[in-house]
Amino acid sequence: MQISKVQFNDQQYPDILREIASTAKQLYTLGESPKTNCVAIVGSRKPTTYGKEVTYKLTSELAAAGIKIVSGLAYGIDGVAHQAALDAGDKTVAALASLPTL
Repeated sequence: MQISKVQFNDQQYPDILREIASTAKQLYTLGESPKTNCVAIVGSRKPTTYGKEVTYKLTSELAAAGIKIVSGLAYGIDGVAHQAALDAGDKTVAALASLPTL
């Protein structure tokens, strides 16, 4: 797979992001963008046990219902959300704040 650069004016730029006043002018993508409904789940990097349990249950149910999970791929709640979606048999979307060094 190859990293693609998507400019704000490109057709591939997500319409929902265009609605944000201070949105990013460009995005870098790797893989497919989801074509279904999405929900972002983010939270503490040091969650409580209860926070992890609730995140896992909620995310599992959303993923099983066909809703794509988007999170930041950080430790804590983000990681729990990604794992729960994967365990439910779905793929996830990782939204990173910057392009990692490859």
